[in-house]
Amino acid sequence: MYYSAIGVIAVLVLLIENEEIFLNRSGLALKAQRRYRRFLLAVLVYYATDILWGIIESLKIPSLLFVDTSLYFVSMALAVMLWTQFAVAYLEADRAEGRVLDLVGRGYFVTVAATVIVNAFAPVLFSVDAQCVYKALAARYVLLAAVIVLLLCSSIYALSPSVQSRRSDELRHRYRAIAFFGLVASTFLILQLWFPYLPLYSMALMLGTSVLRFRVIAGEKDDERRRLLAERLNGEHRAYARINALVGEFICIYDVDPETDYYQEYRSVAQYEAFAVPKEGGRFFEASRENIRGVLVKEDQERFLSLFSKESVLREIERCGMFTLSYRIHFGERAKYVQLKAVLVAEEGEKRLIVGLQDIDAAVRHEEDYARRIAQIRDEAHTDVLTDLKNRNAYAEAKTRLDRQIKERTVGNFAVVVMDLNDLKTVNDTQGHRAGDHYLREAGRHICNVFSHSPVFRVGGDEFVVICQGRDYENIDELVRKAESYTESEFAPGRPICACGMARFEADSCVNDVFERADHSMYVSKRRLKSLYAAAAGT
Repeated sequence: MYYSAIGVIAVLVLLIENEEIFLNRSGLALKAQRRYRRFLLAVLVYYATDILWGIIESLKIPSLLFVDTSLYFVSMALAVMLWTQFAVAYLEADRAEGRVLDLVGRGYFVTVAATVIVNAFAPVLFSVDAQCVYKALAARYVLLAAVIVLLLCSSIYALSPSVQSRRSDELRHRYRAIAFFGLVASTFLILQLWFPYLPLYSMALMLGTSVLRFRVIAGEKDDERRRLLAERLNGEHRAYARINALVGEFICIYDVDPETDYYQEYRSVAQYEAFAVPKEGGRFFEASRENIRGVLVKEDQERFLSLFSKESVLREIERCGMFTLSYRIHFGERAKYVQLKAVLVAEEGEKRLIVGLQDIDAAVRHEEDYARRIAQIRDEAHTDVLTDLKNRNAYAEAKTRLDRQIKERTVGNFAVVVMDLNDLKTVNDTQGHRAGDHYLREAGRHICNVFSHSPVFRVGGDEFVVICQGRDYENIDELVRKAESYTESEFAPGRPICACGMARFEADSCVNDVFERADHSMYVSKRRLKSLYAAAAGT
C-alpha cells in the first residue's frame, strides 16, 4: 500500500500544478498545448495503473495484477509517445531529426502494445505466478532500455545547436527544461531496471512535470501576458491616433471650475483669436453668452441661449456624460458649423469642467451633400425615365408601406385604380417608337390630370396604377367616370385609349387583394372599350 501513496501524491501534484493546461489557459501555442494536455492525460492514466498495482499486489490477486501490469506498460509507452510529440511541437522541430523522433515515439508505442498482446499468450515481458509474485522477463529490459535511449535522444535534441541557435536566452532555458525531463526520466528508469518494486518512474514523472510547469509553462504564460499587454498598448495607441484623426481640430478649449465659474483658455486656433475673447476670467457661462451674440448666426441664437446655461450643461452631463450643442458662427464672410462639447473630469480629487469648441463644418457639409446625393439617387431609382411618373420600384415601396399599415391596423381608406393603355403596340408598329413614346407620355399626363392628388405609377410597358387616398378617394367614383368618359368620348387618332378598373380597400389582408379586384375590373373595361372601338371603326 505504501507503493501506491507515491502515485496518489503524484496525481494531486499534477492536477494542482496544471489546472491552467486542462482549462486551456496555459499560454502555449495551440498545437503544443493540445499535445502537452494529451501527454498529461496519459501520465494520469499511468499514475492510475501504478496506484492500482500497489493495491492489487498487496491484496494478492494474480489475475488482476497481470491485467494492471499490462496496462501499466501500455500507458507508459503512450506517455512516452505523447511526450516526444509535444517536444517536437514545442521545439518547432520541423526538420528531419524532429520527424524521426516523432516516428520513433510512435513506433515504440506500437511495439510495446504488440508485446503486451503476445505476453498474454506467451510470457516474454513479465509473469505473475499463483502467489502473486511479479517476475520481469527479457522483453521488459529490452523495452526499458529502448525508452531510456529514446528519452536521452530527446534531451540531446533539445540541447543541440540547431535548436538552441537563434533563440532568446529565456527560450534556451525552457529548452533545457525539456532536456532535463528526458534526463530525469531516463535516469529513474535505469534505476527501475534493478528495483521493479519501487515507483521510481512515477517519481520521475512527478519531478519532471513540476520542472516543466515552473520553467516552461510559467514562462510561456508570462510571454502571453506580455504579448497581450503589448497588443493592448498598441491598440490603445492606434485607437488614440484614429480618434485624434477623427475628432479633428478644436477651435478652442477651456478649463472651468464648476464651483466658481472661473475659466482659463489653454488652447485656441488663430481664427478664434480674431474674436478677442478673454483668455481667462470669471462668470464663464454669462461671459460666453455675451461674447457669442456678435458671431452667432441669427437663426441659431435663440436655441443657443435657451440651452447653454450652467444648469442645463451640468444636468445633461449628469444624464448622458457629455453636453453637446451644434450651431453656426461667422468666420469672416461665411458661416461655419461648430460643436460645443463639455465634460466633467476629476483631477486630484477636484472636479473640472472641460469645454471645447470643435470645427465640424466639413463633416456637416459632407453629410448634407451625401444626403442630397442619396435623395437624388433614390428619386432616380423611383422615377420612370420616359414619363417622369413614379416607377415599379416606387409602387413596390408604397405597397410595402400600406401592407405594413394594414398589418398594424393603422391604414386609412384607399382605393387602387389600374389603367391599361390600348393599342401601344399598333402605334409602335405603324408610326414608330417615337410616336409610341409620345402616346405613353400623353396617357401619363391625362392620368395625372384626372388623379391630381394621388401618386401615379407606371408599373409596366402600358400599365399604370394609381393609389387614391384623401381627397381623391372621397371623389373616386367621379374621377373614374371622368377618366372613362375621356376615353370613350372620342376615338381620335393619337389620342390615348385607357381601360380603367378601380377597387376600394375592404378589410383586405394586403394591397395585392385590392389590386387583383381592380385589375379584373380593368379587363372588363378593356373588353368593353374594344367593342366600342370596333363599332366606331365600322361606322
